[in-house]
This record gives sequence, structure tokens and C-alpha cells, in this order.
Amino acid sequence: MKKRKLIQILIFILPGLAAMVLVFLKIFPSSKFYYNRENLDKSNLIIGNDNSFSLHPGSDFEDIKVEVELAEESQNIQDKKMTLRKGYAAYFYPISKKNYQRNFEVKKYLDVYYVVTDSRKKLIPSQSILKSYVKDIDKIPEMSEEEFKKLPLSRDLVGFLDGTLIEYKDAVFVIGNSNRHLISSPLIFDQLGYDWDAVVQIDPEEARIHSRSPNPLTLQSAHPDGTIFFDGENYYLVDKGELIELDKREYLKYFSFVKPVLTQKQEKDNNDSLNSDKVRTCSLNDKLVCEFNLDKAFKNQIGNAYYFKLSDKLEISQIKVVFERKISLENLKLTLRKFR
Repeated sequence: MKKRKLIQILIFILPGLAAMVLVFLKIFPSSKFYYNRENLDKSNLIIGNDNSFSLHPGSDFEDIKVEVELAEESQNIQDKKMTLRKGYAAYFYPISKKNYQRNFEVKKYLDVYYVVTDSRKKLIPSQSILKSYVKDIDKIPEMSEEEFKKLPLSRDLVGFLDGTLIEYKDAVFVIGNSNRHLISSPLIFDQLGYDWDAVVQIDPEEARIHSRSPNPLTLQSAHPDGTIFFDGENYYLVDKGELIELDKREYLKYFSFVKPVLTQKQEKDNNDSLNSDKVRTCSLNDKLVCEFNLDKAFKNQIGNAYYFKLSDKLEISQIKVVFERKISLENLKLTLRKFR
């Protein structure tokens, strides 16, 4: 009898305890990342050849704590430092050494429009899609009859330019690698810096051209290929894990249909001033631990990622990075205010 009563009490209490744990984790979240040079299979953090890495934990964190373990050959190096920036994940991609080159032209024949390469032509099936490629339709060159007959017609139709925001069946997507990536909430749309005025409504025929990606964009996502960043001075095109720098003329000629994602200008070299408003620096000379308060360090900084850079000469053995919002009455009050 007592055993049955105990089971009944547990059945009653356990769901409540589980709910309390979930609420607690929501109010005071934490996220951990690890790197171990000797055990890469269990690492969820990738370090580049220049001792840099970026993380986008996707939650409302207050502090970062970084613990570093150096290989024996780096113990006596004097210049041990780490810098930290905040921004969009894709904006921290390396700058490409290549210039942008468009490998096709938009041409017309008898008022029908095509994307033309050296070997074939592809039909542009709608005015909406056409406008994503050219700013001034009246200036599109005409193909000669000889050129038109010489080029075989591809079975594939031309879709929207990568980077285009589209709306279909009350859902918003961004085109990347010719696929449509679902942006699953207005919050994610805003957090990724997109502009609602740039969204184009499309019909079923246009939607069918683009396969739906199985991976929707989240708060942790990097912007897909075709995204244009503008930092107030320069335009950058996201392309296969790199940023291709565009001058204003190139942007206006080829990408003016794609509204750029605005971001703060970042210095892309190692000459950052100590603790500027865009970068935080921590010395690892005394102890191999760095702690950053995000609320103070990056107030009003936009972006969904944090970019870490350690001194080039250091040989890293292990790294542990912990994002957290600490347990405190003040943090509890701040969280409760958001639900009012």
C-alpha cells in the first residue's frame, strides 16, 4: 500500500519537477564547446590554421569563459593573447583573393529572356526572376538569330538569384545555392538582419524551380551563399565559405536586387587596438583563462556569432568555451520582464 502511494506521489511530482528544470534551463541557459587536438572526433569546435574559430550559440548569454591548454612547445611564449569580436557568422569568413566574375550574361531573343553561357542558354520563366538578375530590362542585349540557333536550350529553368528573399504559402525563404532555405520565424528573420521590404511574393511555378532545403535557418545559422553584407564602406558577397569584396559599381550592376545585410565594419587584420568598441582583448600570460561579460563588451553590437582569435605562434592542445547566463535574482527579473 505504501509502495503504491509512493508511486502515485512520484507520478504527480515528477512532471512538475521536469517542468521546473526546463524553465530553469530557459532562464539560465548554458552552452559548452570543446577542442582537443588529440581527440578531434569528440571536439565540437574547429580551429583554423590561424588559431581562429567562430561560435554562434544562438541564445541570450551573459558571459563567456574560455580555458586554454597549450602544447609544451608554447609554454614559454610571451605574447599570449586572445581577441573576441561579435558579428554575423558568415561575415567572419576569410576574404577571398579572387575578384567577382559573372560567368553568364542575360540576353533576349524575340522578347524571350535567357541566361546565356558559352555552351548553352537557359530560359528565364518570369519577370520576377528576370528582375533579380538585371536592374534595367531595357538594356538587355538581343541575341542574333545565329547565336540563338547555335546555343542548345537547357532543360533547367533559371531561378531567382542567390540571396533573394521570397514568400510562398505564408512562409519566407532565402535563396542560397539555388535552394530555398526556410526562415522559420520573424525573430530569426530580424536577428539575421534581413529587410521585410525586400521579400518577393512568388507563385507555385516559381517555387518549384527551387528545391526546399531540409535545413531551415536558425539563430545559429550562417547566412547562405549569395548574401550581400554592407559595412558602411564595402560590399561583400558570401561565396563557398569566403567573402568576395565588391566595389559599389559591381554591386549596383549585378546585385542591386539583393538588399544587403547591414553590419558593423570589422578590422580583418591583427592590428586591433586594445579593447576598442569592436574587439575585446584578453591576456593569457598570467593564467590561461579569459572571461568576457557580453552585456558590457558588446552592447548594441549586431550579429549572431562570436569570433575568437589566439596569437598565431601558440600551439593549442585543448580549449573549453562556456557560454552562460549566471544564476542571479537580477537575471531572473530581466527574463520575467520579457514575458510581460
